[in-house]
Amino acid sequence: MDDQTGRSVVERFNSESWHDARLVSIALRRNLEAIRDDIVCKIIFPRGRAAGRRATLIFSDCAVIKADIDLVGKRECGDAIWVATCESALPTKVTAGGAVQAMAEKAGTHAPKWRFHITLIPPGGDLDIIARGFELTPDDWAD
Repeated sequence: MDDQTGRSVVERFNSESWHDARLVSIALRRNLEAIRDDIVCKIIFPRGRAAGRRATLIFSDCAVIKADIDLVGKRECGDAIWVATCESALPTKVTAGGAVQAMAEKAGTHAPKWRFHITLIPPGGDLDIIARGFELTPDDWAD
């Protein structure tokens, strides 16, 4: 995993072509050696120079995950992502209803500091993750 600090995390995540990429699986993975939880997603990028590229997206050292996913809607819309973003999740950041602030405060003072938000094509739902970082690696897994 490379640099998980500041602009590097935000820029790397936000520079990916997430729109219409397929989120084909989501799994929680406990790392017993590091005593942390990771979220592992399988992604297929459908267009551009990354067309057909399969990748594993790992959100590392997660503190909070909030998922509201309509599995039938997700499937009917081809598992497609509408938008995915990364931003600071520091307690000073407040959004509608204070959701990000509440998530960060729940995670504690040693909390991971990045909020990753994935919105699927409606009515697929969305996924909010507070994590220390992410890693996106090419993969050759099968459907």
